[in-house]
Amino acid sequence: MIKTKQIEVKSTEKKVIEASCDFCGKKFDKVTVDCCGYGHLGISFGYGSKFDDNQDFLLHICDDCFIEKFGNKLIKQFKKKEYNLNKLKKDYPNLKIS
Repeated sequence: MIKTKQIEVKSTEKKVIEASCDFCGKKFDKVTVDCCGYGHLGISFGYGSKFDDNQDFLLHICDDCFIEKFGNKLIKQFKKKEYNLNKLKKDYPNLKIS
C-alpha cells in the first residue's frame, strides 16, 4: 500500500533575461528574448572528431549573421523543399542565391 499526501513544492528555473548573437554581438530585443525568438544552431560531435567525444555546441545567431554565414548553402536546401523565398529575397536584396 502507498500513502500519499499533497505537499507544496517550491522550484526555481532559469529565465533568459538577455541574449545576443554569438557572431556579431548584437543584442536581441526584449520581445525576442521573452518569446525565445532568437535563432540558435546546435551541433554535436561524436567519437573520432577533433572535439571531445559527445561534445555539444549551441550558438545563438541573429538573422543577418545567419544569412551572411550560412545563407547560400541552406537556401539551396530550402529551394529543393519548395521553401518560399520571396520574403527572404525582399528582406535581403543583396543576397545572392545561386
